[in-house]
Amino acid sequence: ADFGQRFCGVERLNVTSERFLIDDEGAHHYEAVAGADALHRAIASMPRLRVLTLDECDIQHMPDWLRFLPLEELQISTTKTEANAYAWDRDEDCLPRSLKIFRHDDRNWNASLGCLRQLTQLEEVHLGATHCPSWLGQRCPNLKRVHGYLAPIHSYADALQGVALEVFTLQIPFEHEDFVASLEEYEFADPLERLLSAASA
Repeated sequence: ADFGQRFCGVERLNVTSERFLIDDEGAHHYEAVAGADALHRAIASMPRLRVLTLDECDIQHMPDWLRFLPLEELQISTTKTEANAYAWDRDEDCLPRSLKIFRHDDRNWNASLGCLRQLTQLEEVHLGATHCPSWLGQRCPNLKRVHGYLAPIHSYADALQGVALEVFTLQIPFEHEDFVASLEEYEFADPLERLLSAASA
């Protein structure tokens, strides 16, 4: 708590669960930090905190006090990729309702992102490699910017109907299964047309 009080004016905070080490031979590696599976309560004593980054996070349950912070932006990267690896991912009440930007890890393609269902003020979301949830456009009607990585574009086109997007990006490497040269127009033209129609409606 003393740490939180001393830095009560902090507006941006990056919490990492790994530290970078260089051994005697010059090789580098990462080592897990003690307490990496918990979020320190001192953060609750930072009333001006607006941007929080949780890097290589292994937290199973977000603490109750987190949802009362006046956060506007939250970025989370995780270490596990299996389904249901993190309870907070499915908890609709664990994140602050004040969030406007949410950035999720590019590596976890099994996340449900149910934690976003009550975040009606969200304006920007980075979904990483997970499929776009079918309810996203209905539960987060103020979305303006949506970003994804590897996930099928169809999931976005279906979920974002009626959302007035200003920016949509989806990174798909050429070798990915959804990018087949002979089927390129079939795979992308219709979903893109639906996204553009929704944005201009």
